[in-house]
Amino acid sequence: MQDANHSYFLIRLPVPRPSILDLHRHKRDLATSLLEGTDSGIKLSVEEMMDMIRGAE
Repeated sequence: MQDANHSYFLIRLPVPRPSILDLHRHKRDLATSLLEGTDSGIKLSVEEMMDMIRGAE
């Protein structure tokens, strides 16, 4: 009688962090407003731009 030997591999797909998703959403909204010509109300401070680069939430 042979012993059954079963191996199971759990695969974890990389999931984007919420802060990355927020950054992409913000960039998409900014690009859309620029393309539509409705960017007059969007003003980013230097600190806001640095937060986007750093990935701050």
